[in-house]
Amino acid sequence: MGIGHSMRSTTPKTAPRSRNCSGLLLLGIAGVGAYRSFQSMPREKPVAGRIVDMLVRTSMVSASPSGASPPQDYYYPVFEFTVDDGKTRRVESSVGSWPKPYEVGERVEVRYDPGHPLNARIDAGFIDRWLGQLIAGFLGAILTAISSGLLYVFRKPDDTAMP
Repeated sequence: MGIGHSMRSTTPKTAPRSRNCSGLLLLGIAGVGAYRSFQSMPREKPVAGRIVDMLVRTSMVSASPSGASPPQDYYYPVFEFTVDDGKTRRVESSVGSWPKPYEVGERVEVRYDPGHPLNARIDAGFIDRWLGQLIAGFLGAILTAISSGLLYVFRKPDDTAMP
């Protein structure tokens, strides 16, 4: 009884704490990502660009209930733009998507750091810039709220309280 009792009494306390740590970690990741985005925005310069190629990379998606996972193609745009000194820069996007987001030859708005012109991205709007931070922040807030609630429910009774 001592071993079983010990395991049952610590499990409710351990699980919420680990979820709380996961939630706080996700909130931290969202905060750092948002901070970095806010810091880079004033330095970025908008210019016109053009899609010059679409790289296709095949990835395995998460396993389905049947155990088989079909390969999935993701499209990574390669774009060119001209910086202030007249040089043309070519950048491969680090963000891939499915379905294909652009056609070769399509004009796009590019944002780049003049101090580091190869640190450029296609300006695809709010979702492109903030989706990762929003997802991490939302999941972190949910995990933190649930685990904090569980920690409250399973808290140790106050030893100084009168019965």
